[in-house]
Amino acid sequence: MSPNLHIVILVFAGTMLVNVFTSAALWYIHRNRIFGYITLSWVITSINFFLQSQFVNYDYKMLLAYSFYVLASWVYYEITAALLVNPERRYWVYTIPITLIVLGLVTLNLTGSFQFASIFSAIAIAMPLFCAALKARNAKVSRESKGDSKGFRILALLLVLLAIHYLDYPFLRSSESGAVFGFTFAFLLTFAFSIFFPSFLLWQLAAQYSSRLQDEVTKQTKELVDLDNRNKALISILIHDLATPVTTAMMSLGKMEGGEQTPVLDRLGKSLRYIVSTIEKVRELQAVNAGKKNLDLKVADPMISAENAVQYYAEQLAAQNLTVRFIDNRKNRHSAVMIDSHLLQGQIIGNLLSNAIKFSPRGEEIVIRLSEDARSLTIEVIDFGIGIPASIAPKLFSFTGATTRKGLHNEKGTGFGLPLVKAYVDMMHGRIDFQTGYKDAAFARTVGVNMRVKFPLVVMQPILSESRPAAEM
Repeated sequence: MSPNLHIVILVFAGTMLVNVFTSAALWYIHRNRIFGYITLSWVITSINFFLQSQFVNYDYKMLLAYSFYVLASWVYYEITAALLVNPERRYWVYTIPITLIVLGLVTLNLTGSFQFASIFSAIAIAMPLFCAALKARNAKVSRESKGDSKGFRILALLLVLLAIHYLDYPFLRSSESGAVFGFTFAFLLTFAFSIFFPSFLLWQLAAQYSSRLQDEVTKQTKELVDLDNRNKALISILIHDLATPVTTAMMSLGKMEGGEQTPVLDRLGKSLRYIVSTIEKVRELQAVNAGKKNLDLKVADPMISAENAVQYYAEQLAAQNLTVRFIDNRKNRHSAVMIDSHLLQGQIIGNLLSNAIKFSPRGEEIVIRLSEDARSLTIEVIDFGIGIPASIAPKLFSFTGATTRKGLHNEKGTGFGLPLVKAYVDMMHGRIDFQTGYKDAAFARTVGVNMRVKFPLVVMQPILSESRPAAEM
């Protein structure tokens, strides 16, 4: 064996070893059958290479060693079929090569010409490779491969070159110079496959995972949309069916106010008011989620909305002997923001004030404080009650989190109030946050809850035309 051929064989052997271990590692990591096929093809190539290096006589052993590579050709055919839509297996791709190899052995026995006999084996090995190349070039690419036709064209080209390499075997193997050229060509093809196959198959695998994930997301989204639509329909039916009898009951109860009030009637009135409040909040929630809540944004003084909200809750405040103190720390008492005054009064400050009433001890005070900086105006509703438990604080503004709890005087809540407040604040391009259970130097005492709502400051001049309407919620 010449030194040149010896060097080529050593490099070829090293490349085969690296390919076997690399493909085996990829198969072990991903457990994908295609990587298993690749590992098998490199093992077959290594065995074929070893067998050819051991035989020096051009006889049956050499011909069988060469023909052994048809197994690798079949593996490449299976790899290509596995990557395509409708991978039809043509069984003649297996039967014809076997027949040709047998004919080659018979030809060698009859003629004694290794070169002539090996032509049959060369065709047998090349046939599955040409078929695989044709599939890669013409067949419809799997949807999971994201239409990566360029990668399949490269695969087809490499398979054609590999098939041509095995067709030149009968003419190059018989001479040492031809063998050097053949092994060099084989090494270059092996090197190309070593680089292309792992990256190409990993890309295909990533595309498959992405496609399956997208399908699953689409499926889950459709199920969630269907469930949401069913829930909306159910809620609409319930609200409609509840609203009429509850309204009738409230009217009947109102007619009985002139008579003697009993504990039973008092409890009935509270229960009906709670049901009405729940229905109204669910209606508001539906309107917000459906995008049907239209805002009437105007430049307005939020202090007017705050005063009207306090006026609306005057009866509840008086019942608990609570007082409300206003602190206006604005540099310009007429600082204004772009808001929907009705929603600010009824849904935002109203809800925050209602919570402050529920969780404040009798005889306490509630503070509404306004302040400003260069860019925003802040409205704070501060109470000195029991504060917010740490267990519900993170989900306080969530529609799905369980945050409902009874007030200090056994008032019931729906859990929708603060999420609705945040939804409306967001719609007005504001922000809301809170602090609970902290020492405030301005009051020299511990604050229960401080709810802070911030809106962009849009005007710094007196609003002469703004009148203070009566409290309506």
